Amino acid sequence: MGHALNKRLIILIVVLFASCAFLQWRSPAPGACQTEKQPLAKVLNHIPGWKNDSAVTFETNLINALKLDDYINIRYSNTNTQVSLYIGQYLSPEKVGAAHNPLVCLPGQGWKVSGRDAGEISVPFNNKTYPVSYNTMVAELGDVKQLFLYWFQASDATYANTLGQKVSVFWNILLGRSPDSALVRLSTPLNGQSRAEAKAALLKFAADFYPVYLTYIQSPAAQ
Repeated sequence: MGHALNKRLIILIVVLFASCAFLQWRSPAPGACQTEKQPLAKVLNHIPGWKNDSAVTFETNLINALKLDDYINIRYSNTNTQVSLYIGQYLSPEKVGAAHNPLVCLPGQGWKVSGRDAGEISVPFNNKTYPVSYNTMVAELGDVKQLFLYWFQASDATYANTLGQKVSVFWNILLGRSPDSALVRLSTPLNGQSRAEAKAALLKFAADFYPVYLTYIQSPAAQ
């Protein structure tokens, strides 16, 4: 049992090492011209069944600190609830793993985290079904209490952890596929609703929003 586990670990390390080497070989030189997709804010301006209430623009120093190629931080609402959506998008292969894990980032900002959980839903899109693996957690800061739901994106696949995301991006590069990666984070207030109600609202939004996001992911870069 132990030998088999060690063997799998060695294989994984070898694959990661080879992938890193290939990534460095394939990565464009600094300053090389790169095409870009349409802005996320334009693609996700409208989510069916939801109203776009407000968007927050980051300062340049924060964009640089997060190494973002694109991002959105928008609040949506329907008749029942409000949901905030943050996506930190990375279009360059060397930026895989640049996303700040909310499990680390939120406590670093003073939030108290509890009630961690994980799950998966299936979202239909273009005659296919896409699994969305996610994490949830409750976060409190002063009088503010929210439920967060998040995942790590690698092209059109989702992962509940960064290791799965990194391996997937490396394989995509090896196979000549898109090296895109992202952190996708949803949140909704827990004040006035139960955790079960809040989670149901976030999953409803995820099911409505994800097909629109997939159109962005699967679209060719704008010329």
